[in-house]
Amino acid sequence: MKSLFTAFALAAAALFFAVDTAEAKLPFSHGYHTRHANKGVGYGHNNNFCKPRLVSTCEVNRRRECRTGYDHCGKPYTYHVTVVTYRAHYSNGSTRTYTKVYS
Repeated sequence: MKSLFTAFALAAAALFFAVDTAEAKLPFSHGYHTRHANKGVGYGHNNNFCKPRLVSTCEVNRRRECRTGYDHCGKPYTYHVTVVTYRAHYSNGSTRTYTKVYS
């Protein structure tokens, strides 16, 4: 019984160390991926850390426009849409203006 337990323990240890060393090798040891995969790590270039955050969004302009559409026969018809312009303010002081159309 003791020898059976010892054999299982040695087999498990051998399997553990064999799998561990096989997984430790990188598949592209001399290629582009290993040289550039961790670029910026340890150099203070954490991309998620320096991203500006959205502080607020305000409505700049709201207007109602008349637009023309065409039915399946080619006959024109008019419809109204609301066009709203927003300005987003970010934590680094930048702004972004964008427009949304609501029917």
